[in-house]
Amino acid sequence: MSRKLLKSTAVTGGMTLLSRISGLIRDIFFASLIGAGTGVAADAFYVAFRIPNFLRRIFGEGAFSQSFVPVFAEYKTRYAADEAKAFVDHMAGILGAILFIVTLVGVIAAPILVMVLAPGFLDEPQKYGLTVQMLRITFPYIFFISLVAMAAGILNTHGRFGAAAFTPVLLNLSLIGAAVWLAPRMDEPVLALAWGVFIAGVVQLLFQIPFLRGIRMLPRPRLHVRERHHGVDARVDGVDPGEDRLHDLERRGLAAPVELQELDGRREREIGGERPTTRAARSRSGRPRPRPAGRRARARPTRRTA
Repeated sequence: MSRKLLKSTAVTGGMTLLSRISGLIRDIFFASLIGAGTGVAADAFYVAFRIPNFLRRIFGEGAFSQSFVPVFAEYKTRYAADEAKAFVDHMAGILGAILFIVTLVGVIAAPILVMVLAPGFLDEPQKYGLTVQMLRITFPYIFFISLVAMAAGILNTHGRFGAAAFTPVLLNLSLIGAAVWLAPRMDEPVLALAWGVFIAGVVQLLFQIPFLRGIRMLPRPRLHVRERHHGVDARVDGVDPGEDRLHDLERRGLAAPVELQELDGRREREIGGERPTTRAARSRSGRPRPRPAGRRARARPTRRTA
Protein backbone atom coordinates (compact mmCIF):
# COMPACT_ATOMS: atom_id res chain seq x y z
CA MET A 1 0.00 0.00 0.00
CA SER A 2 1.45 3.37 -1.03
CA ARG A 3 2.03 6.08 1.51
CA LYS A 4 -0.42 8.43 -0.19
CA LEU A 5 -3.18 5.81 -0.22
CA LEU A 6 -2.53 4.96 3.44
CA LYS A 7 -2.72 8.64 4.40
CA SER A 8 -5.99 9.26 2.52
CA THR A 9 -7.52 6.10 4.03
CA ALA A 10 -6.51 7.15 7.53
CA VAL A 11 -7.90 10.66 7.08
CA THR A 12 -11.21 9.46 5.68
CA GLY A 13 -11.56 6.73 8.27
CA GLY A 14 -10.72 9.07 11.13
CA MET A 15 -13.23 11.68 9.99
CA THR A 16 -15.91 9.01 9.54
CA LEU A 17 -15.29 7.75 13.07
CA LEU A 18 -15.55 11.31 14.38
CA SER A 19 -18.83 11.73 12.50
CA ARG A 20 -20.26 8.57 14.06
CA ILE A 21 -19.27 9.66 17.56
CA SER A 22 -20.76 13.13 17.10
CA GLY A 23 -23.90 11.48 15.67
CA LEU A 24 -24.27 9.42 18.82
CA ILE A 25 -23.98 12.54 20.96
CA ARG A 26 -26.54 14.24 18.72
CA ASP A 27 -29.04 11.43 19.25
CA ILE A 28 -28.59 11.73 23.01
CA PHE A 29 -29.56 15.39 22.88
CA PHE A 30 -32.46 14.56 20.57
CA ALA A 31 -33.78 12.03 23.07
CA SER A 32 -33.66 14.60 25.86
CA LEU A 33 -35.44 17.21 23.74
CA ILE A 34 -38.11 15.38 21.73
CA GLY A 35 -38.03 11.92 23.27
CA ALA A 36 -36.59 8.66 22.09
CA GLY A 37 -39.89 7.20 20.88
CA THR A 38 -42.88 8.45 18.96
CA GLY A 39 -44.58 11.73 19.67
CA VAL A 40 -45.91 14.80 17.94
CA ALA A 41 -42.57 16.63 17.99
CA ALA A 42 -40.47 13.61 17.10
CA ASP A 43 -42.73 12.50 14.22
CA ALA A 44 -42.91 16.01 12.81
CA PHE A 45 -39.16 16.52 12.85
CA TYR A 46 -38.21 13.15 11.40
CA VAL A 47 -40.68 13.51 8.52
CA ALA A 48 -39.61 17.12 7.86
CA PHE A 49 -35.95 16.09 7.79
CA ARG A 50 -36.49 12.86 5.85
CA ILE A 51 -37.82 14.60 2.73
CA PRO A 52 -34.80 16.87 1.99
CA ASN A 53 -32.48 14.09 3.13
CA PHE A 54 -34.04 11.79 0.53
CA LEU A 55 -33.61 14.40 -2.20
CA ARG A 56 -30.01 14.88 -1.09
CA ARG A 57 -29.29 11.29 -2.06
CA ILE A 58 -30.65 12.00 -5.53
CA PHE A 59 -29.14 15.42 -6.26
CA GLY A 60 -26.09 15.33 -4.04
CA GLU A 61 -24.83 11.80 -3.59
CA GLY A 62 -26.76 9.97 -6.31
CA ALA A 63 -26.92 10.45 -10.04
CA PHE A 64 -25.24 13.86 -10.07
CA SER A 65 -22.09 12.82 -8.19
CA GLN A 66 -21.75 9.62 -10.20
CA SER A 67 -21.89 11.58 -13.45
CA PHE A 68 -20.04 14.76 -12.43
CA VAL A 69 -16.91 13.26 -10.86
CA PRO A 70 -15.80 11.11 -13.87
CA VAL A 71 -16.36 13.97 -16.32
CA PHE A 72 -14.50 16.46 -14.14
CA ALA A 73 -11.67 13.99 -13.62
CA GLU A 74 -11.35 13.70 -17.40
CA TYR A 75 -11.26 17.48 -17.78
CA LYS A 76 -8.59 17.70 -15.08
CA THR A 77 -6.46 15.02 -16.71
CA ARG A 78 -6.77 15.81 -20.39
CA TYR A 79 -7.34 19.55 -20.63
CA ALA A 80 -5.89 22.77 -19.30
CA ALA A 81 -6.76 24.14 -15.86
CA ASP A 82 -8.78 27.04 -17.30
CA GLU A 83 -11.00 24.62 -19.24
CA ALA A 84 -11.62 22.54 -16.11
CA LYS A 85 -12.44 25.73 -14.21
CA ALA A 86 -14.87 26.82 -16.94
CA PHE A 87 -16.57 23.43 -16.72
CA VAL A 88 -16.93 23.80 -12.93
CA ASP A 89 -18.35 27.32 -13.32
CA HIS A 90 -20.90 26.10 -15.86
CA MET A 91 -21.98 23.13 -13.75
CA ALA A 92 -22.27 25.27 -10.62
CA GLY A 93 -24.56 27.67 -12.46
CA ILE A 94 -26.76 24.95 -13.92
CA LEU A 95 -26.96 22.94 -10.71
CA GLY A 96 -27.58 26.04 -8.60
CA ALA A 97 -30.43 27.17 -10.84
CA ILE A 98 -32.08 23.74 -10.79
CA LEU A 99 -31.72 23.44 -7.03
CA PHE A 100 -33.14 26.92 -6.50
CA ILE A 101 -36.25 26.03 -8.50
CA VAL A 102 -36.64 22.70 -6.70
CA THR A 103 -36.22 24.40 -3.32
CA LEU A 104 -38.73 27.11 -4.14
CA VAL A 105 -41.29 24.56 -5.32
CA GLY A 106 -40.67 22.42 -2.24
CA VAL A 107 -41.19 25.29 0.19
CA ILE A 108 -44.40 26.39 -1.53
CA ALA A 109 -45.74 22.85 -1.92
CA ALA A 110 -44.80 21.71 1.60
CA PRO A 111 -48.44 20.98 2.59
CA ILE A 112 -48.87 18.75 -0.46
CA LEU A 113 -45.61 16.92 0.18
CA VAL A 114 -46.58 16.16 3.76
CA MET A 115 -50.02 15.06 2.59
CA VAL A 116 -48.49 12.62 0.09
CA LEU A 117 -45.60 11.26 2.16
CA ALA A 118 -47.31 11.25 5.57
CA PRO A 119 -51.07 10.98 4.93
CA GLY A 120 -51.70 9.79 8.48
CA PHE A 121 -50.81 13.25 9.79
CA LEU A 122 -54.04 14.67 8.30
CA ASP A 123 -55.95 13.09 11.16
CA GLU A 124 -53.89 15.15 13.64
CA PRO A 125 -54.02 18.83 12.64
CA GLN A 126 -51.41 19.86 15.21
CA LYS A 127 -48.86 17.34 13.96
CA TYR A 128 -49.66 18.15 10.32
CA GLY A 129 -49.26 21.90 10.81
CA LEU A 130 -46.00 21.48 12.74
CA THR A 131 -44.58 19.19 10.08
CA VAL A 132 -45.42 21.65 7.30
CA GLN A 133 -43.82 24.49 9.25
CA MET A 134 -40.64 22.50 9.88
CA LEU A 135 -40.45 21.23 6.31
CA ARG A 136 -40.42 24.79 5.00
CA ILE A 137 -37.41 25.45 7.23
CA THR A 138 -35.49 22.27 6.45
CA PHE A 139 -36.21 22.01 2.72
CA PRO A 140 -33.52 24.56 1.66
CA TYR A 141 -31.00 22.11 3.11
CA ILE A 142 -31.17 20.27 -0.21
CA PHE A 143 -29.86 23.40 -1.97
CA PHE A 144 -26.83 23.75 0.28
CA ILE A 145 -25.90 20.08 0.67
CA SER A 146 -26.07 19.38 -3.07
CA LEU A 147 -23.59 22.17 -3.73
CA VAL A 148 -21.49 20.72 -0.91
CA ALA A 149 -21.54 17.37 -2.70
CA MET A 150 -20.28 19.05 -5.87
CA ALA A 151 -17.49 20.74 -3.89
CA ALA A 152 -16.60 17.39 -2.32
CA GLY A 153 -16.32 15.82 -5.77
CA ILE A 154 -13.94 18.57 -6.88
CA LEU A 155 -11.80 18.24 -3.76
CA ASN A 156 -11.68 14.45 -3.91
CA THR A 157 -10.59 14.60 -7.55
CA HIS A 158 -7.68 16.78 -6.44
CA GLY A 159 -6.80 14.37 -3.65
CA ARG A 160 -8.19 16.52 -0.82
CA PHE A 161 -10.28 14.06 1.21
CA GLY A 162 -10.20 15.61 4.67
CA ALA A 163 -12.63 18.50 4.12
CA ALA A 164 -15.29 16.35 2.47
CA ALA A 165 -14.99 13.65 5.14
CA PHE A 166 -15.28 16.19 7.97
CA THR A 167 -18.38 17.88 6.54
CA PRO A 168 -20.97 15.52 8.13
CA VAL A 169 -19.52 16.39 11.54
CA LEU A 170 -20.67 19.98 11.02
CA LEU A 171 -24.28 18.80 10.67
CA ASN A 172 -24.11 16.98 13.98
CA LEU A 173 -22.44 19.91 15.71
CA SER A 174 -25.05 22.33 14.37
CA LEU A 175 -27.91 20.14 15.60
CA ILE A 176 -26.27 19.72 19.00
CA GLY A 177 -25.81 23.46 19.28
CA ALA A 178 -29.42 24.09 18.27
CA ALA A 179 -30.67 21.60 20.88
CA VAL A 180 -28.52 23.09 23.65
CA TRP A 181 -28.68 26.84 23.04
CA LEU A 182 -31.54 27.57 20.65
CA ALA A 183 -34.28 25.21 21.86
CA PRO A 184 -34.63 26.73 25.38
CA ARG A 185 -35.26 30.14 23.80
CA MET A 186 -38.13 29.07 21.52
CA ASP A 187 -41.82 28.56 22.28
CA GLU A 188 -41.76 25.32 20.24
CA PRO A 189 -38.38 23.71 21.11
CA VAL A 190 -38.50 21.22 18.25
CA LEU A 191 -38.38 24.10 15.75
CA ALA A 192 -34.83 24.70 16.95
CA LEU A 193 -33.81 21.41 15.34
CA ALA A 194 -35.29 22.51 12.02
CA TRP A 195 -33.31 25.74 12.18
CA GLY A 196 -30.27 23.66 13.14
CA VAL A 197 -30.61 21.75 9.87
CA PHE A 198 -30.84 25.00 7.91
CA ILE A 199 -27.80 26.46 9.69
CA ALA A 200 -25.87 23.24 9.12
CA GLY A 201 -26.40 23.51 5.36
CA VAL A 202 -25.03 27.05 5.30
CA VAL A 203 -22.05 26.15 7.49
CA GLN A 204 -21.20 23.07 5.45
CA LEU A 205 -21.20 25.07 2.21
CA LEU A 206 -19.11 27.91 3.64
CA PHE A 207 -16.65 25.37 5.02
CA GLN A 208 -15.75 24.25 1.47
CA ILE A 209 -14.82 27.72 0.22
CA PRO A 210 -11.25 28.00 1.61
CA PHE A 211 -10.34 24.56 0.31
CA LEU A 212 -11.75 25.26 -3.15
CA ARG A 213 -9.92 28.56 -3.25
CA GLY A 214 -6.73 26.77 -2.25
CA ILE A 215 -6.82 24.61 -5.40
CA ARG A 216 -8.11 27.52 -7.52
CA MET A 217 -11.41 25.80 -8.21
CA LEU A 218 -13.83 28.09 -6.39
CA PRO A 219 -16.78 28.22 -8.82
CA ARG A 220 -18.17 31.40 -10.29
CA PRO A 221 -21.60 30.20 -11.41
CA ARG A 222 -22.41 30.91 -15.05
CA LEU A 223 -25.69 30.32 -16.80
CA HIS A 224 -24.68 31.15 -20.36
CA VAL A 225 -24.75 28.41 -22.99
CA ARG A 226 -21.30 26.91 -23.17
CA GLU A 227 -19.59 26.67 -26.51
CA ARG A 228 -18.85 23.18 -27.68
CA HIS A 229 -15.52 21.83 -26.58
CA HIS A 230 -12.85 21.51 -29.24
CA GLY A 231 -12.87 17.74 -28.71
CA VAL A 232 -16.58 17.63 -29.56
CA ASP A 233 -16.02 19.83 -32.60
CA ALA A 234 -13.26 17.52 -33.74
CA ARG A 235 -15.49 14.45 -33.48
CA VAL A 236 -18.23 16.20 -35.42
CA ASP A 237 -15.73 17.14 -38.14
CA GLY A 238 -14.40 13.58 -38.33
CA VAL A 239 -11.09 14.45 -36.67
CA ASP A 240 -9.48 12.54 -33.83
CA PRO A 241 -9.11 15.13 -31.01
CA GLY A 242 -6.13 13.27 -29.56
CA GLU A 243 -4.35 13.45 -32.91
CA ASP A 244 -5.27 17.07 -33.41
CA ARG A 245 -3.95 17.89 -29.95
CA LEU A 246 -0.67 16.06 -30.61
CA HIS A 247 -0.10 18.00 -33.82
CA ASP A 248 -0.84 21.19 -31.92
CA LEU A 249 1.87 20.25 -29.45
CA GLU A 250 4.19 19.56 -32.36
CA ARG A 251 3.63 23.08 -33.69
CA ARG A 252 4.67 24.39 -30.27
CA GLY A 253 7.73 22.16 -30.20
CA LEU A 254 6.44 20.01 -27.33
CA ALA A 255 5.91 16.71 -29.14
CA ALA A 256 8.68 14.43 -30.33
CA PRO A 257 8.80 13.71 -34.08
CA VAL A 258 8.80 9.95 -33.38
CA GLU A 259 5.38 10.29 -31.74
CA LEU A 260 4.02 12.01 -34.82
CA GLN A 261 5.49 9.34 -37.09
CA GLU A 262 3.91 6.57 -35.03
CA LEU A 263 0.56 8.40 -35.04
CA ASP A 264 0.68 9.00 -38.78
CA GLY A 265 1.57 5.36 -39.36
CA ARG A 266 -1.32 4.18 -37.23
CA ARG A 267 -3.75 6.45 -39.05
CA GLU A 268 -2.38 5.25 -42.38
CA ARG A 269 -2.94 1.60 -41.45
CA GLU A 270 -6.46 2.31 -40.17
CA ILE A 271 -7.58 4.20 -43.26
CA GLY A 272 -5.80 1.98 -45.75
CA GLY A 273 -3.13 4.16 -47.19
CA GLU A 274 -4.82 7.54 -46.63
CA ARG A 275 -2.72 10.21 -44.98
CA PRO A 276 -3.93 11.89 -41.77
CA THR A 277 -6.93 14.14 -42.23
CA THR A 278 -6.52 16.55 -39.34
CA ARG A 279 -6.52 20.24 -39.91
CA ALA A 280 -3.11 20.37 -38.25
CA ALA A 281 -1.67 17.78 -40.65
CA ARG A 282 -3.03 19.59 -43.69
CA SER A 283 -1.67 22.90 -42.43
CA ARG A 284 1.78 21.35 -41.90
CA SER A 285 2.01 19.73 -45.29
CA GLY A 286 0.39 22.57 -47.24
CA ARG A 287 -0.94 19.99 -49.70
CA PRO A 288 -4.54 18.83 -50.21
CA ARG A 289 -5.51 15.45 -48.80
CA PRO A 290 -4.84 12.66 -51.33
CA ARG A 291 -7.60 10.26 -52.22
CA PRO A 292 -7.53 6.66 -50.92
CA ALA A 293 -5.58 4.15 -52.98
CA GLY A 294 -8.72 2.31 -54.09
CA ARG A 295 -10.20 5.44 -55.60
CA ARG A 296 -7.24 6.58 -57.66
CA ALA A 297 -7.99 6.95 -61.33
CA ARG A 298 -6.11 4.61 -63.60
CA ALA A 299 -3.39 6.22 -65.69
CA ARG A 300 -4.29 6.52 -69.32
CA PRO A 301 -1.89 4.92 -71.80
CA THR A 302 0.41 7.36 -73.60
CA ARG A 303 -0.52 7.83 -77.18
CA ARG A 304 2.38 7.40 -79.52
CA THR A 305 2.85 9.75 -82.37
CA ALA A 306 4.03 8.60 -85.73
